[in-house]
Amino acid sequence: MSDASPREMGELAQGDRIPTRDDSGSISPRTMHQHGEGDSMDLLEPKHPLMKRFQAALKAHLERQLLRLSEEVLELEAALKGKQVEREDLGVELYNLQQEVTKQQCLLDNYHDTLDSMIKTRQETETRVHAARMRHKAEAEKLNKAERKEEELRSELESLMLLEKQFSDWEKDMESDLTVSQRISEKTKVDKKQLADDKRRQDIFLLKLMTEVSNLSSQNSLLDTQFRVKDCERATIGQTVADANADLQALGQEQHRLLQSWNGVVINIKQRDRVYEGVQKELEKAKEQFLNVISEIEGLKKSCTGEMELNEKLTLALHRHKTEVASTQRSIGLELDKKNNAEMQLSLVANMMEQTEKDLGNAINMYHQLTAEDKLAQQEVEKLSNEKVQLEDAILQKLQCQITQDKAGRHMNKQLFNLRDKTRSQEVQLFTTENLLAQTSLQIEQHRGANSHNELLLEELERELNLLNKELIQVERDLKQSKFLVGKKQGAVDTLNKKLESMVSKTGTEVMSPEELKINNLNKKIDETTEQSKKLQQFWLRQQGHIVQLSHQRDEQLHEIDILRKRIWGGWMAVPEVLVMEQKNLKIEQEIERYNKEEHSVGRSIKHLLHKLVTLNLQLCQRRGYKEELDKDNVFIQGHYLNVLKGLYLNVLKVDISQCSLRGSTSMFSRQVYHSAHSGALPQCSQGRYITVLTQGLYLNVLKDAEMESVKLEAELRELEQEKIHLSDRVMDSQRESLAWEKKLQMAVENKMRMDQERSKEGEIGNMKAEIHRMEVRYSQLKGVQRRLVLDLEQCVSRREAIVDVADAREKRNIRGANNVRINFQKKLEDLQNKLKQVNSQIKSVEQDILDAEKNQQSVLEQLSVKQDGLKGLEERNLELLIRRQHKVKMYEDVKRGRHKLLFRSEASLNVEHQHQKIVKSELISIVETLMSDFPLHRVKFGRILNYLTT
Repeated sequence: MSDASPREMGELAQGDRIPTRDDSGSISPRTMHQHGEGDSMDLLEPKHPLMKRFQAALKAHLERQLLRLSEEVLELEAALKGKQVEREDLGVELYNLQQEVTKQQCLLDNYHDTLDSMIKTRQETETRVHAARMRHKAEAEKLNKAERKEEELRSELESLMLLEKQFSDWEKDMESDLTVSQRISEKTKVDKKQLADDKRRQDIFLLKLMTEVSNLSSQNSLLDTQFRVKDCERATIGQTVADANADLQALGQEQHRLLQSWNGVVINIKQRDRVYEGVQKELEKAKEQFLNVISEIEGLKKSCTGEMELNEKLTLALHRHKTEVASTQRSIGLELDKKNNAEMQLSLVANMMEQTEKDLGNAINMYHQLTAEDKLAQQEVEKLSNEKVQLEDAILQKLQCQITQDKAGRHMNKQLFNLRDKTRSQEVQLFTTENLLAQTSLQIEQHRGANSHNELLLEELERELNLLNKELIQVERDLKQSKFLVGKKQGAVDTLNKKLESMVSKTGTEVMSPEELKINNLNKKIDETTEQSKKLQQFWLRQQGHIVQLSHQRDEQLHEIDILRKRIWGGWMAVPEVLVMEQKNLKIEQEIERYNKEEHSVGRSIKHLLHKLVTLNLQLCQRRGYKEELDKDNVFIQGHYLNVLKGLYLNVLKVDISQCSLRGSTSMFSRQVYHSAHSGALPQCSQGRYITVLTQGLYLNVLKDAEMESVKLEAELRELEQEKIHLSDRVMDSQRESLAWEKKLQMAVENKMRMDQERSKEGEIGNMKAEIHRMEVRYSQLKGVQRRLVLDLEQCVSRREAIVDVADAREKRNIRGANNVRINFQKKLEDLQNKLKQVNSQIKSVEQDILDAEKNQQSVLEQLSVKQDGLKGLEERNLELLIRRQHKVKMYEDVKRGRHKLLFRSEASLNVEHQHQKIVKSELISIVETLMSDFPLHRVKFGRILNYLTT
């Protein structure tokens, strides 16, 4: 019984893993959350009420096992006491041996001490001998040097003696060559000095060599002493190794004894394993039958899911066709509305043409009157044009001088740009290396935080959803603010345009005056405002893109709902998650309703603007009729003024006649004039004078009033036309906005219809509720199956106890069976270890494959990001092209209507300006490219600028 208990416990643990599934393959809700956490089957909780009877039976079985094990423990304790007695005997023997070893160790230490003292004395004598040898060598070298010096001095003495004799012989004969000999003697002295210096240097060099030799010899002696010490250490280590070998032999003998006892245990284990294998075979047959049933259930599940997917695809296709039909019908309705609007506009244009023809007739009459004044003005214009040509020539000369100066500056700039490019390339390499380091560190941190990230991913997704909803609200507010700002800026632009046109109409000439300089400044301001409006348009487009992204996210959420529905049908999901998704759908519907309200408000504003347009057109027509009435009133006033002048003239004549009658000298002429004027017929001479007086007074007053009124009316007409153009532009913008809102409304209505269909009884949510009810019924059925399984577990415990009793009886009969069981157990252990090694190697290979796959994924993601950047660049480029084309269309409309002002009259000046603008453009492109390389973080903004320049 000593070796059977652990194995039996393992069998019991394996036998307790009983599944909680029935033939249908559905899972109990208590263990539903454990699915997917491991490969083992789902288990009932230990505190479950159904497990009480099984736990009581198992407790009784385990108590019996504990009694048996306690008996075995007592037997093992008795054997242990015998072993302890043997161990004490061996300890006494070991103690005696250790005392002998210590005595021998003391003797060895004494011998080592004597050896060390002898070695020290030997080293001291060797050092003394070496020092004596060194002194002997030094003294011998000194002797040799002294002998050499003595020989040299002797040779010098002999040579000097010979020279003395020669000098004494030659002193008498060669007195004239005394100066030469003196010089030679001086030269020899110098040579001797040089030789003496050379000898000193050689002596110093020899001394240095001797000192180095002495140092090397001392080092050699030190090395010899170290070598001897190492030899002694090696001898001691050899002795310790021999002692360790003796200990190892003793341990080997003990191991051999233990192996013999273990072989007996293995034989007993083998005998028990034979019985266990028979039981295991029966269990495997039952498991195979169970697995066959499960595989049939899974096949049915797969067929059901396939049918469900087909059904979903067909329903999606049906919804798609319905939406396409509805969209085509709406587009047909829109086209019909456009057709009716176009017909209305055509009728309005016809009425406008008739009115313009009438206005043209009146204008032609005025034209004939103003031709005479125009001739005088043309003469003045010719004078001014001559002055303008002279000024243009002077400007051209100055421009040529400036161009020559610009060329030298460009050459210097090119050299500076080359130097900057070199430095920036090195900086870019530095930045790339830093980026690579940052990426590697980021990857390391990502791998470290992957486990925690997987746990917190659901919470983060919910937070992100809330943040996205807040951002959507913020974006909508920003959109409204931007629209309000665009409206303000557009009003400012319109006012500036009106001022500009009024100033151009007042000047009428192209000579650069202070007013034209003001116009140029205003043009610059207008360009700035247009750029700001373009930026705001781009921001609006980005916000639209963000809205599209949010719609895509909503589609993805719907797709996730479908997946969750499938999981619910498979039995993997609880009802609360469906309720959460329904709440999210309700929030989305509320947002859709809010968007519908905003769209209605935009439609009302469009209708209000259209009504304003109609009222302004009516006012224009009324003012044109008012002009005709004024012409009639002018004719009536002219006749009235003629009658008044006639009365005044008659009164003057009366006064003259009365004065003349008082004097008595009344002229016949005055009387005739008075009578004829009174009767209505004046004489020819007085009639001419009368007509001149009348015409002078009448035309002076009437013409002044008419000119003032005509100027006022023309200004009012221009303002009304500008207001009409501005309102038409606003109507176009509002129509575009209404179309965009119609698209959004259409999408919202479609989403609402889809959600209503899903919520209906025949929809997906209704099906999900029915499926939940069916699963609850199935859950009650599985409860009954659970109770039956608990009863089977109790019977299994009783069977297990009987099997254990039979195995114990067999073991008591067969003594050899224990050894066989032990051998089989050891073999199984070895097999399991081999399998573990194989599994570890497979795990390593799989991890390597995962790393390769992650690297491939990273490379694919990098390629995708590069392509996405390219797509963004293309989108921005296309957007810039579209904006530029719209701007061109507006410019062409201005040219067509005659509102555009020509900056250059001659083609030569236009070509010069075109070339200059090309050069400026190329320089700007090079500057932007260098800035992109210098500041890679702002690459997107510089890319937009570059797209704007290249388009």
